[in-house]
Amino acid sequence: MQPITSRKFTYQTRFGVSDEHEELLLEAASLLSKVERTLFKDLYQKKRAINELKATYLKQYGITARQFNSCKIKLEGKVLSCKTLQSDRILNLEQKIIKLDKHIKRLNDPLKIHHKKRRLSSLKTQYEKLVKDKKEGKIRICFGSRKLFNQQFHPEENGFATKDEWKKAWVQARSSSFFLVGSKDETCGNQSCKLMKSGNSLTLFVRLPNTLSSKSLKIENLSFAYGQEEIEKALEGNELRRQLRLLKKPYSHLGTAVNCLFKKDQKGWRIFVTIDEKQPLAKSQNNCGVIGLDINIDRIALAETDRFGNLIDKKSFLFATYGKSTNQSKAVIGDVVKQITEVACLKHKPLVIEKLNFEKKKQSLREENNAYSRMLSSFCYRQLIASIGSRAFREGIEVYEVNPAFTSIIGRTKFMARYGLSTHISAALVIGRRLDNYSEKLPCYLEITDNKNSRSAFFLPERNRKKHVWSSYRELTKKLKTANVLHVSTIIRSSRKLKLLCDSCGFDILPGRLRYVNSLTELLG
Repeated sequence: MQPITSRKFTYQTRFGVSDEHEELLLEAASLLSKVERTLFKDLYQKKRAINELKATYLKQYGITARQFNSCKIKLEGKVLSCKTLQSDRILNLEQKIIKLDKHIKRLNDPLKIHHKKRRLSSLKTQYEKLVKDKKEGKIRICFGSRKLFNQQFHPEENGFATKDEWKKAWVQARSSSFFLVGSKDETCGNQSCKLMKSGNSLTLFVRLPNTLSSKSLKIENLSFAYGQEEIEKALEGNELRRQLRLLKKPYSHLGTAVNCLFKKDQKGWRIFVTIDEKQPLAKSQNNCGVIGLDINIDRIALAETDRFGNLIDKKSFLFATYGKSTNQSKAVIGDVVKQITEVACLKHKPLVIEKLNFEKKKQSLREENNAYSRMLSSFCYRQLIASIGSRAFREGIEVYEVNPAFTSIIGRTKFMARYGLSTHISAALVIGRRLDNYSEKLPCYLEITDNKNSRSAFFLPERNRKKHVWSSYRELTKKLKTANVLHVSTIIRSSRKLKLLCDSCGFDILPGRLRYVNSLTELLG
């Protein structure tokens, strides 16, 4: 990720309301949710123009122009999310179909083949339907969630005594939230939902639709466990912008939009406040070295380099998310990320991570063994990256993404034995060095050789004479894959003498595979 100057942060809190205010909030949520659903039908099903609808909606539903824009922006966000998920699902189904087709060819049991072919047919049907919808530009959104909608067909199995009870829950789910968009040009950053500081807490003034019994609502004693200072700072900037504007002085650099989302759940009402925060002065310096991070299932390896790309410090941060709930995983990840950013702040160096995507691997977990599936499904990579980006942004630490190609194999061949590092630390060192474009030429003792034990010459035209340095590591990877690891481990388990010999060469033997290889010369001979 490239360094950015501003970032959106959302803070939430719960608030208590009286019975009268509760009824007003429910009426507002019901009305604005109805506007959103009707707008979806007119825009994306009937294909009507937005300019033709706005005046009609303002008069028909008794709402303000800002409330109409809020419904439109909320709907556009859902449609954009639906389109993105539609494309992702098509790619996911493509990978699943290819993987399952290959898996069926390896099976011998007729019963397993039969059931796998049934699943393959189902996946192909889903794929054809999604491709058709995308081609026709059709958007499918179920307001209230498709899961709850399908529960009407089996109400008793899903905890509903009657269908009327399900319908009540369905109506509440469809009308449980409303959004009020803000702008930095408006008073307090949002003319429909004004937050004002009142002592140590905040007071909220909500502008309601004109058709309700009351046009305004006041909520006092709002406090945020996290983000109270940031919200108050944004409100101060908006007030200063208003004063400078009245004095006809430069004010364009001040102010931020304050967007508010109200949501009702089983415990009560919550408000989500979203503001733009500008990055503080950068603490990291690019000319004094970097900190490379190698993110794994159970640990994050850290390698610090100097300005010449040499290793000067290393550390591993262990964590475990398997078997934990979402909130527990967030807490564990938050603690690890906090320690990493503290190191970066102390060293004044940017963070470097790999640009990875595990979605393709997770698509075919059904066809993998159970241990591998559990390991990969518990890997919260996106959550880790998002947490690192947010925390580093607030601390003024820059975060860069680099190409992950051959980082592990380069670390094992060049730096693992030289510095006595683990595979993770050596990979982190390569990741950090890649930001500064350091050459990672294959060591001479591991140069790819031909049958006569001499270096291979590539007979190519002059224009293609020079190959990329990664081509050597590609050939090296192929040679390592061809090594009969299972056969070697079997021999070592049965022969104590060979095991001692391999231990002296740096092999760490596990059943069926080699975990660490400090010296690859023996494999490449």
